[in-house]
Amino acid sequence: MRLTDRVVDLVDEGFDLAVRMGAALSDDNRLIARVVGRFDVDLVASPSYLADCGNPADIADLERHQCVFFKTRGSRQKWHIRTSEDSWIDP
Repeated sequence: MRLTDRVVDLVDEGFDLAVRMGAALSDDNRLIARVVGRFDVDLVASPSYLADCGNPADIADLERHQCVFFKTRGSRQKWHIRTSEDSWIDP
């Protein structure tokens, strides 16, 4: 088993299986790709951070806050926030 944030070439590098997290399935016609699950990421802050920096008043207010993102090399992190089951915003 190998854990990496690098997108490996499964065929050329001799992998039998990969589990990838992301929005798009591979368009490589040598592969069979299936969605096996979905996950939510929560937007959280510690009480001490909020005491020091204040509570965001609205989504746009997040721009003035310090945020930690997980991203892979070459990707650009973007907020996608679900406000209800059917409503999404991209600040």
